[in-house]
Amino acid sequence: MWSPVVREAAVPDAPAVVALQREVHPYLVRGIASTAQLIRHPPVGKDWKAFVAEVDGQVVGWVSASRNSAVPGNQMGQISLLQVKPDKQGQGI
Repeated sequence: MWSPVVREAAVPDAPAVVALQREVHPYLVRGIASTAQLIRHPPVGKDWKAFVAEVDGQVVGWVSASRNSAVPGNQMGQISLLQVKPDKQGQGI
């Protein structure tokens, strides 16, 4: 049984993240440069983070999350986007 590794996304992950997005949600695809820029310079004031899941060194999942700042004083977070390769869905990633 394989075990996924989940880690904070890094700029070099941008091409793999875009390829994943094309496969899972093609209508939400950002370019590689804009994805790298988002990872490099997250939205200010949102406490935004992105993570990738890897299996055998390959990116098979991506999630971004942030603090919901729409309500003053709200300290709740929200998942903005969760994508997992179709052949890895339902396997604990």
